Parts: sequence; structure tokens; C-alpha cells
Amino acid sequence: MLLLLFLTASVLVIWAKQTGLGKVFSGTEQKGREERGSDVLRCHALASAGTDAPEGRGQGRWRVFANGTLAIARAGLEDRGQYLCTAANPHGTAQLLVTLSVVAYPPRIAGGRWQLLTAHSGKPVAVACRAEGRPPPTIAWVLANKTHVSDSSTGNNDVRVEPDGTLIIKEATVYDRGLYTCVARNPAGTDTLVVKLQVVAAPPAILEEKRERVEGTMGENLKLPCTVTGNPRPAVHWVLFDGTVVKPLQFVNGKLFLFANGTLHLSTIAPSDSGNYECIATSSTGSDRRVVTLVVEPGPVKGISGESLSLHCLSEGSPRPRTAWTLPGGSVLERPQLGRKHVLLENGTLLIRDASIHDRGDYVCRAHNNAGESSVTVPVVIVAYAPRITISSVTDGSAKRRGGTWGR
Repeated sequence: MLLLLFLTASVLVIWAKQTGLGKVFSGTEQKGREERGSDVLRCHALASAGTDAPEGRGQGRWRVFANGTLAIARAGLEDRGQYLCTAANPHGTAQLLVTLSVVAYPPRIAGGRWQLLTAHSGKPVAVACRAEGRPPPTIAWVLANKTHVSDSSTGNNDVRVEPDGTLIIKEATVYDRGLYTCVARNPAGTDTLVVKLQVVAAPPAILEEKRERVEGTMGENLKLPCTVTGNPRPAVHWVLFDGTVVKPLQFVNGKLFLFANGTLHLSTIAPSDSGNYECIATSSTGSDRRVVTLVVEPGPVKGISGESLSLHCLSEGSPRPRTAWTLPGGSVLERPQLGRKHVLLENGTLLIRDASIHDRGDYVCRAHNNAGESSVTVPVVIVAYAPRITISSVTDGSAKRRGGTWGR
């Protein structure tokens, strides 16, 4: 039994909480109070001349004011029951029995009790859980791995609960999929919401064309892009026509470099760099690839009049291609030949013996097999120099060359 006493004027006021919870309808009845509000039970003694005063005496949440009023702060379900007020002085006593009913509403989560949510791997996820009740319910989540978290949880930077009960997953992965349970609880009861989270992984995808032909000029620098998307983030590497593998931030042969974004940089390209370059993007969810066929057009080949000049034309394919050269005058060399001014070698190289200004022009190399044909044009410039005499000095003691004449 709770017993509070307060002496006001010449009247002793006594409040007592009865142990029984049965309602007695004598006196005044207070009912319908919501839990965690502040209830005020009034017991004004007839012999009291005082008024409501802010000061009072009590125990914990209970306080009796000078006018006999009993105040209960943050009323809960445990406070419901009957309260007896007794006022006494030398002339007699008077009693008032008050029955206090505390009303609480169990939590109710909006939107039903089951949800299916699909999220993309690598993206943040927000799962709402809004509940109503009296008193306001607390929200906690049970994650797919059976971990319990709430807005007061600490130490987990990847998952948190907002004050309104929303569950935030910073960056979802395929390992986060499963069942998540939201629990709303107050003294009147609990309510739950089960959310099945599906995390969809995005396979690698290359944004550029899957097959592309790129023509370059000998001596220039080229960049071959390979932009990829996907989650988890795909790894990118390039495979050259000779089987060489180029990984990110790696130099190869002093002229190739692969940037972190997948772009392959080629420095000072030459006809020998012509071929297929394959970009491959891979992750745990799959792979994608693109092939770039690079054709390097040679710049003008300079030859010196009177000297031999070699024009190279290397080809590959299956079946092995055959090589032919078309000369500036229209003549075609289709098979290896020796003993002539123009010699076609077994490896496809064209040799021009004793070159002259009459050999200048465009030479076309064609490689063909049953699958198709490829060609490259090689401009040739022959440089002729006028004769000149170079004598540094004559040291026989009698003459020197000065200004192109002889003198003493």
C-alpha cells in the first residue's frame, strides 16, 4: 500500500493506494488516462482554507500538494487502481475513494506485416518501419544474420536504425539478402514486420562497342577506352594480339599503359602494332569483353636514291593469309620472286633494289585468305641528293682548298 500524508491548515490529508484493483464508485472516479501522462487526483478537505500551491511533498513520482491534490508523474499501467483520500481534524474525518484507469494502446506497424524488397548490390537500402501506440513504442530490428540493432546501437558503421525506426544499410551486398524483422514494443504489447530483402548483383557491362575498328597513323599516340559498370566492381585487363596480358597501372614494352579506368594507352604506334586488342571485364557475377582491331597506317617511307629499300607487311590469320603487293604502276607481285628490281620475300616484305625517284608512289600490300582480305597502303618517297665534294685540307705543304678554288 502507498501512503502519503500532508498536513494543511488544521486538516491532515492522507492518500493511500488500495491493494485491490476492483472499482468502487463511491466518491469521484478518474478514468481514461493515457499511460505515461500525468494524473492529478483531487481531494479538497472542507476545513482547508488553502489553494493549489506548487510546493508539495511526496515519494518519487507521487506528490501531494498543500490543497490535498495527489499528482502522479508519468503514469503507467502499474499505477492503475483505487486511491483513498482521508481528511481528518479534531472534529472528525472524511474520505474519498478514487479509481484510476490507465489506458495504453499496443503498437501497430503501418503497411502490414510482410514485405518484399529488392535492392541493387552496392547501393544503400532504407527499410521503413513506422509504428503507432501509446506510449510510443520502441523500434528494434533483427537482421538476416540474427544481429539485434536499434537506434541506440553503436559500433556498426554498415547498418544503423534511424530515430523513426527506418533501417539503413549503407552499401548492400549479396550477403545481406535474407529476412529482416522489425519489432515495435511498448508495455501494452508488440507488433512485428518481416521484410524479405533480395539483393540483385549487376554483371559487368562494357559501355563501348563490342567490336570496333580503329585506324591510326604511324608515330601518333592512341587511347583505347573500355568503360565498365557492374556490382561488385569488375576487374579490367587487356589481351594483346600476341597474347600479352596488360593489367591496370602496368607498363608493357615501354609503350603500353593501362589506366585504372580501363583505358589502354599506346605510345608512338607503328604498323607492327596493328592487330586485335581485347578488353575483358570480370567479376563474381560474370564477364564482358570488347575487341578493338587496330590498323596503323604507315607514314611516308623515305628511301635514298641508289640504295635498297624494304617495305614490311606482316599478316596473320587462319588459314594463313597470302600476301601480294601492288606497285605504283599497277603491277602486282603475288608470289616470292628474286632477281628483279622488286623482290617479294617469303615473309611478305617487298624489297626495292637500287631505288630511284621513279620508284616513288603508293605501294599497296594485300593479305587475303578464305575468310576475307585486309590491305594497307605505304607511301614511298625517294630522296635524291646533288653531288658535292668534301675535302677538308691538303697537307703536302704547297696548297689548300679555299672557297672551291685552288691557290697558293
